[in-house]
Amino acid sequence: MKKTLLKTLAFFTLPLLIACSDSAVIKKISLSLLLLLSLLVVACTRDVVSPIDDENSKETALFREQCWSLVCGRWSQEDSAALAHIKQQYYFTPDGSFDGHMLIMKKDSVSVDGKKVVTDWENVVDNDVYGRWKLLYDSKLKKRVIHMDYSSYMIFQSYLYFESVNDSVLEVSSPLSVDRIIKMRRNN
Repeated sequence: MKKTLLKTLAFFTLPLLIACSDSAVIKKISLSLLLLLSLLVVACTRDVVSPIDDENSKETALFREQCWSLVCGRWSQEDSAALAHIKQQYYFTPDGSFDGHMLIMKKDSVSVDGKKVVTDWENVVDNDVYGRWKLLYDSKLKKRVIHMDYSSYMIFQSYLYFESVNDSVLEVSSPLSVDRIIKMRRNN
């Protein structure tokens, strides 16, 4: 259970750490990460309930009509910093299923004989993912979201704020990151 929680925390927070590779910024958000881990522990002890209840709303129908066919396809995103690397790939199918792969790696800065040394890459997460996806308008948040119901190595539900999509770029953001747009590139 502890290992799964740590992988889940890494899954959501490492992209934020990559965006904020300045050590002073990382120190400032470490308390936030501890809070996130606490929230994950609480979430894992409760029944999974979808936060979205707007499955049949007019806004959801319009959102799906405008964007469903554009979101369908293969998408990837890769981001690196000195001590972290993330690569994610998703294939959103027209039938509402998805599969893909998530790779999160890190390096540590350690002291050896009084000198700073960077370790080799270590995989934090290296797993195939799959599940169901849908586009929804969440009236509580007043946001369009991509809702993902994972059935792979971690069973959980998540959602990404939908920002925009065109033939080559899908832009989303995570409710757990601070003003960070994730740009995924189409690869089909």
